[in-house]
Amino acid sequence: MAKLDWQSNTSMALMDASVFFRKISPRFEEDTTWKSFHQYLIPLAVLADTIHSRFFSVFGTSAMAADIILADSSYAETLAQRGWCRHLLSTTLLAFSSPSIREYIKSFRDGPSFLTRNHKNCTEQACTASNVDLDAYEVEHVCQNSDCEFVKPDMKVIQEALDSGTFPVVLFSKAKKQFLTLMRGPHTAYFAISHVWADGLGSSSETGLPICRMIDLANTLTEVCGREDGDYIKSLDVSPAFWIDSLCIPSEVALRKLSIPDGRCLR
Repeated sequence: MAKLDWQSNTSMALMDASVFFRKISPRFEEDTTWKSFHQYLIPLAVLADTIHSRFFSVFGTSAMAADIILADSSYAETLAQRGWCRHLLSTTLLAFSSPSIREYIKSFRDGPSFLTRNHKNCTEQACTASNVDLDAYEVEHVCQNSDCEFVKPDMKVIQEALDSGTFPVVLFSKAKKQFLTLMRGPHTAYFAISHVWADGLGSSSETGLPICRMIDLANTLTEVCGREDGDYIKSLDVSPAFWIDSLCIPSEVALRKLSIPDGRCLR
């Protein structure tokens, strides 16, 4: 009964906090004299937001409170001028008006290092910086060697894996400059690499990736692996097993459909 009372009181307190923020926050937009109070209100909003987000893990049920909202019409535009993508802000980062997320984003200085592209022409509807022209697209090398060749996974294993209802993973040997292509088993440990084609890694199983790219990926995977417990075999030559669409999704239509059932990549 004590836990139920605690749950009820906490939920009602969060609801009261939500109503409070909804009523008082718009005044920041209407009356500049409230601006000085804003700095004291933010820590309270972050605290309430954090408690709300953890409520389910504590009580096993959702809180009665609505989202804690801090009105500020210029906030998104200020971040956009600092280099953030308007589409990313509107659809992901600020979609739920979380004070915690807002304060986290604000902690980055102008031009965060991970914003590698110019997003000034992006809109709330689309990110133009990450769009690519597929007809003119070229995989980017990380070396200056004009003779850098492409390496490809074993298409026979790729097809066997997809036909059997599983999916392939690959390992790369830097010494031999070639892949070991495997069918993923139920206990196969692997890394899944997520990327956008604008990063220069777009390709397919039939085309493969440049050797320089593969050495770079193998080095990164080996560095972040850091485990020798049987799941990942740490080797200076052979990378841990990994999946990336550029190598594990064929361009051939039938196999591609098996790789992306109902528009979703196998995981």
